[in-house]
Amino acid sequence: MAETEAAPPWEPPLSGTEVEHLLGALDRQRATFRWKADGRGRAGLTTTVGASTVTLGGLLKHLALVEDVQSTVKLTGEPLGEPWTSMPGMDGPHLEWTAADDEPAFLYALYDAAVERSRARFAAAVADGGLNQRVHLGSDQGLVTSLRRLLFDLLEEYGRHTGHADLLSEAVDGRVGEDPPPDWVPVGAVDDGEGHEPAVPRFEQRRMLGATSRAVDLTGAEFTYVDLDGATFRGANLRRVTISGSDLVDVTITAGDLENVVINDVDVVPLVDAELDRRDPERPLVHPSDADGFRRGWDLLERRWAETVARARALPPERLHDSVEGEWSFVQTLRHLVFATQSWVGRGVLGDPTPWHPLALPWDEAPDDWNLPRDREVRPNLDEVLAVRAESQAMVRRVLDDLTDAQLDTVPEVVVDGPWPPAGETVRQCLSVVLDEEYAHRLFAERDLALLESRPSGDV
Repeated sequence: MAETEAAPPWEPPLSGTEVEHLLGALDRQRATFRWKADGRGRAGLTTTVGASTVTLGGLLKHLALVEDVQSTVKLTGEPLGEPWTSMPGMDGPHLEWTAADDEPAFLYALYDAAVERSRARFAAAVADGGLNQRVHLGSDQGLVTSLRRLLFDLLEEYGRHTGHADLLSEAVDGRVGEDPPPDWVPVGAVDDGEGHEPAVPRFEQRRMLGATSRAVDLTGAEFTYVDLDGATFRGANLRRVTISGSDLVDVTITAGDLENVVINDVDVVPLVDAELDRRDPERPLVHPSDADGFRRGWDLLERRWAETVARARALPPERLHDSVEGEWSFVQTLRHLVFATQSWVGRGVLGDPTPWHPLALPWDEAPDDWNLPRDREVRPNLDEVLAVRAESQAMVRRVLDDLTDAQLDTVPEVVVDGPWPPAGETVRQCLSVVLDEEYAHRLFAERDLALLESRPSGDV
């Protein structure tokens, strides 16, 4: 890889000092391991391969302990300290491999914090005495061990366990690869249907110039002194995000969810909302407060979508299957809206346990074991999809026609157990999701249709 400003932060130098190469190689291994372990719930972190009992969760805990041991006990002779001292079972054998009962968010936070501590300790040690300095390891036996040897031991540890993580990662969901994608940012734990809370992503003193991230959940993320110039976040969930002391030049964000995003102590979400309302004075209609408001919002969306479909019909039919910059095609967008409506109204409001038409298309990262329709490659024509969509739209219209203000904040008694949508949502919440989905995806569709109209076939 050429050494450019766009190189990912874990990429070692092509030509640097011994220290830069050694620490760079270590950070590359850390990033590769973290990527292979990233974005799992309890099921993913407890998966095993063959006769081995090693799991991704166990590796996160083990390498967290290794980072702290190497950078305290073996480096200086200091005691291990917290969080290990008070951790239950610390006196027992192989504590670090007993991770089956640990929450996913705890394991990610444990590992990430240990890496940050270790990185800081080793950086300070190198700056103070270089790689040839003597460390505590072996001193009780009269041995002389250099910092260079200690760091190579840690690098070797990662080489071995990143290989283990490679096999486990492929077994969990087929994820393979030598390095993380250039635009990767850690997600942490995911909700695997058992209610596990995601870990909080933290980014400090990183260079993420030109990074492109798609459909990443950055809920609770903290960016401190991060260079984000030219970065693009598509479909990102940005809730309770804090950005301070960071470079934000030519940054593009299309958010799936935008809530309480604080930049230099200013919540910018009200400013964004005000500007969006200025651009589209009818936008507040899709955020109603009463039953009549929901009906007016749906009227607006049906009218606008009719105009968008008419625009799409002017293109050659095959172009409606073209993906623009990796996003859904126009036909796939309509299929996704079928899924959203059937999920949140058919299942969430009306309680149908299996409301989904075979053409319904969930989000790409939906878990395989949720038994949702997910054939992204099928290519129905526009009229076939519109016929299915018309049935879903009619279902929404029937619900809205009978809707009263008193019903909005009730939880439908007919809601059935299952992974999606989450149980316990009110009628207001279910209908609001549908209106938001319809509004947002029409904007995306209009944007993509404009590109399709302006470019030759295949050039998108």
